[in-house]
Amino acid sequence: MNPRVRSGPIPSDLDPRWASRDVDPLPPGALVKFQSLGRLSPALNYRYVLHDDGRLFHAAHTGKNTDARVLYDTPLPATPTRTLPAKTVARVEKELRKSRFLDEAPYHLDPQVEDGSVYVVTARVDGKVHEVIYEAYAPALVQLLETIPAEK
Repeated sequence: MNPRVRSGPIPSDLDPRWASRDVDPLPPGALVKFQSLGRLSPALNYRYVLHDDGRLFHAAHTGKNTDARVLYDTPLPATPTRTLPAKTVARVEKELRKSRFLDEAPYHLDPQVEDGSVYVVTARVDGKVHEVIYEAYAPALVQLLETIPAEK
């Protein structure tokens, strides 16, 4: 881990934008929910839910509403955007275990970064659900999850 990164519980003074993140529970069969949030603008925000059978539900901000308090201006679709191959799901499962996701502190921040992104990962591992907020910090798990929407 980057030595500048501070880790611990979610701070009581968490930026209200991140407090308004998608906190809906993971649906049955979902492996991971990933949220990518711009710290300065919501225009490139997106989120997705990946199910263990490969179904991917992806929604991106339209970029039309520039109010930074509006994290998402499109809902997750009711039907899958597409279905990813089993090998992609296996890579995500492997990285969740390798990163010891269930043991991660719920909040990480690199205080020296002024812009960047915030990533919220909610995942189910061995039947347990855990959420972690990575502010201006992208460990290997986040780097992998960022690639999922472009997977074919």
